[in-house]
Amino acid sequence: MPLAIPPRGKSRMRVVAFCLERHDLILSKLAANRERDWEFAKDAIAAGLVDLEILEDRVDSLPVPPQLQDLIARSLAAMRR
Repeated sequence: MPLAIPPRGKSRMRVVAFCLERHDLILSKLAANRERDWEFAKDAIAAGLVDLEILEDRVDSLPVPPQLQDLIARSLAAMRR
């Protein structure tokens, strides 16, 4: 999602930040496959910040090797228990 950031002070530069949707952010962290990111994902799910079903639905669209997609899908399924 693009977000225009107003110029600061006398600057004429226009900046546009591209912000990830929260489920896509969590999936990108899980694709990095770092332990701290898995903990972050668990906490985000537990806090109700992201929906586990939406995460599971989007795993197949991740641009990562099938083995990593499978790992993420299995790990998310385990969080459901």
